[in-house]
Order: sequence, then structure tokens, then C-alpha cells
Amino acid sequence: MNRKRKVTASKGWAVILPVFFLTTFIAAKACATMQTETSHVDLYINGKKTSLSLSKPEVQQIVQTCEEQLQQADGILRLAVSSEAIEEIKQSAAALEILYGSPKTFVIGFNKNTVEVDRLLIPLTGDFAAQVTTIFLGKGKYMAGPYRNKTGTSAIQSILEQMGFSLK
Repeated sequence: MNRKRKVTASKGWAVILPVFFLTTFIAAKACATMQTETSHVDLYINGKKTSLSLSKPEVQQIVQTCEEQLQQADGILRLAVSSEAIEEIKQSAAALEILYGSPKTFVIGFNKNTVEVDRLLIPLTGDFAAQVTTIFLGKGKYMAGPYRNKTGTSAIQSILEQMGFSLK
């Protein structure tokens, strides 16, 4: 009689262990994806770079807002983008840069284009921030034709100001 119990118990473990390992693997994969999706967020104010902590809900909200503004873009600038132009924005204005650990795909609302990027740069002050959001994007380096969204950067600026940053 004891022998039957041992056999039944071992069959139970044969079912439980694979389910446990599969569940653990899926959960670990999901956590790894969340952590590597956004690699880091940097705020540039007149050339001074500040890295923002991804563990703060405000920073996650900023990333989400920037991504939504890209997806809801309502126009594109016919503009060549050089590395010097990007550096000029970082040095002479306030800008937010989001870098992804691996490329991320977005569908742009107005033209239904699919873009795969590993970086976004959103000027918060200066020529590219007057009443609109301009979103420079790239994969490896920034590409020509930044997208624009008429909603502006006020939501992003408001969150940053609540965090204690002065963008002027």
C-alpha cells in the first residue's frame, strides 16, 4: 500500500515541476523584456546631461507620453538631420533623449508608416519646440525627417518641473 502512494506522489511531482519551471521561465522573460525595453532616459539642459531613473513613475510616464506623441504624430519635417544638428540641440536647448536596449517598433498615426528605432530625441525648448513636439528618431544614428505632433511638449515639461527641473 505504501508503494502505491510513492508512485502516485512521484507522478504528481512530474506534473508540478515542469509547470513550475515553465511559469518561472515565462515570468523571467517578461521581466527581462521590461528592463531592456527602455535602456535609459537622459535630460539635456544647455549641454548638461542628467540621467533620469527609470524606477521613478514620473520617468515612466514621460517615456509613455513621448511614445504616444510619436504614434499620434500628425506631420513630418522634410529635414536632413546631421549629428552636428543633434549635438547643437543637446548643447543649446533642453531636450529629452530616450535610448532603447533593443529596437522598438512604432506605427505612426497619420501615414501608417512603421518605424523601428533605438532612440528618440525630443527638444523641449528652442526652435524645434515652438508650440509643437518634434520627435527625432533613429536606429544607430538619428534619421532625416523628424515627426511632429501639434500637442506640444507641455505635458512632458510639466512632469519634469514637478520633478524639480527648470528647463530655462
